[in-house]
Amino acid sequence: AQLSEECVKRHGAEVLDSVIYRRLLGQALKERNLTITDDDLETEIAHAAILMGKVDQNGRPDRKAWLHMVTVEN
Repeated sequence: AQLSEECVKRHGAEVLDSVIYRRLLGQALKERNLTITDDDLETEIAHAAILMGKVDQNGRPDRKAWLHMVTVEN
């Protein structure tokens, strides 16, 4: 309880919600005997980059630009 209160004070409810969501997702995947592969992650990152308009000159997903946007700009 003390840890969660400190997390909320320092980082806000959004961070705490994210930790809880990841835990619940991990439990659901384990219950269903599912795994997420690196290829799955790369496909999702590419899709997210395209949706956010982060593409290179050839129309391919610009993963580096997308990662910069979601980690630094946001």
